[in-house]
Amino acid sequence: MKNGKRELLIGAVGLVKGSVKYGGKAMVNVCNELEPELERTKFLENAPFSLVSVIIRYGTKWGDVELGKINRRHAELEAAVEVPISEVRGLDASKLTDVVRTVVLETLVEVAMKYGLDQIFWRGCLKKSNPQ
Repeated sequence: MKNGKRELLIGAVGLVKGSVKYGGKAMVNVCNELEPELERTKFLENAPFSLVSVIIRYGTKWGDVELGKINRRHAELEAAVEVPISEVRGLDASKLTDVVRTVVLETLVEVAMKYGLDQIFWRGCLKKSNPQ
């Protein structure tokens, strides 16, 4: 958190009926893990926004990262990714945290590619998170 302001927010919304037991905990864990790295690497220093907001859409399929428009008023870039609720609803907190981490890292790589930011660090994190 730079100057008392967040650089990463993670939330979720359901596109279909159902709940994910450890969703909130997983999102907080990943945010607390990755936000210091955003600050340390100065990832957003040359970006036209100061906050990346990632919304996980619990739906029916794995979706690609969708980058929205920059909200100039809040200097926020909104991004969303669909995740199949049927595949994550029964996961324990640790495994769900792994899924959320992967989704957020994929999002940060897409953000870096679109806005010409450094993606090497995030690609490395993604590779460690997804070793297959």
